[in-house]
Amino acid sequence: MDVLRKNVVGNWLRALARLARASLLAVLLTAFVFGCSGGSNEVARVDAEINAFEISAGEHRTGYPLLASSRMESTGTIRHTYWMGYSVQNPKGEWYDAPAIPVELTPGQDSGARGFTTRPLGTPGLYTARTAVWTDDPSVKEPEAALLDEYETTFRVYEEREDFDFLDPDRWGKTKDTAGQGEFQPDNVTTDDSNLRLKLPENSLDGAEIKSKNAYGYGSYTARIKVPDAPTSITGFFLYEPPDFESEIDVEIHNDPKGRILFTTYANGEQTHTRTMDLPFDPTASFHTYGFEYQANKVVFHIDGKPITTFEGGIPDKPMNLYLNTWYPKWLDGEKPTENRNVLVDYIDN
Repeated sequence: MDVLRKNVVGNWLRALARLARASLLAVLLTAFVFGCSGGSNEVARVDAEINAFEISAGEHRTGYPLLASSRMESTGTIRHTYWMGYSVQNPKGEWYDAPAIPVELTPGQDSGARGFTTRPLGTPGLYTARTAVWTDDPSVKEPEAALLDEYETTFRVYEEREDFDFLDPDRWGKTKDTAGQGEFQPDNVTTDDSNLRLKLPENSLDGAEIKSKNAYGYGSYTARIKVPDAPTSITGFFLYEPPDFESEIDVEIHNDPKGRILFTTYANGEQTHTRTMDLPFDPTASFHTYGFEYQANKVVFHIDGKPITTFEGGIPDKPMNLYLNTWYPKWLDGEKPTENRNVLVDYIDN
């Protein structure tokens, strides 16, 4: 019995010792994980989020850098040095990174605005701008930085702007040709008060058109236009290279208050995409911007800066001339206006 009693007591003592060692280890782990802030029970956590990101306002042109500012806030529980970065992606899909910067923050602290800049932008078109925050320097492989938060926005880069203080003969030509149910007449193209005017004459089915002297490829194309109230006529803004059906990207606005618009592409001898949509406004009442991003594998059409529809595949791949016109197509009724009507164009960006 004494031996049995000793064994029981010994087993109990050994179990108690194991429990004590486990309890001590738990205490040490708790002190390491939980006790990093004066006895607080919060988990020691490294975390942050982006709370503001802005790029420079106004028009963005090739040959100039893009300025941006970003702010972040520590949402972790310990003081830590975070890394904040800024990148832009051009229309070709290539990313350019500004050097990431270290930002030391205490829990809940805001970094304030931090400025970044890119190299001069080259390719015109739609860009993506991104800011991000990491746990460590993202340029160093070891230790690998963890991405905590990021934010993206888009902007357009243009190469040229035509404000139409006058019609530059080195850049634009006036068309004289048959057009639908009438003709394009050069006398119907004028400029006035910094607007291009394309006239639809009274009691006529004639129209007006300008054509760029240069051909253009991938990029961003936008026109600020107010169309007239002239039912059965349309206003076109498009890239085109003959022959017909070979290379064309079209925006066609119906010249009436109903607010209809047509987007179309042609490539390799056929119509590859077309879509008719209703506008959420009366296009005859005020100016709006209409345009498209022409990329190697897709075209993104936009109105007032907002993407409206995207066509992928079946995209022309040749340089094309840029056109803006107004006319009476044969597939509409052809109602002659009782007085002169004018398309007004504030500017063209490309």
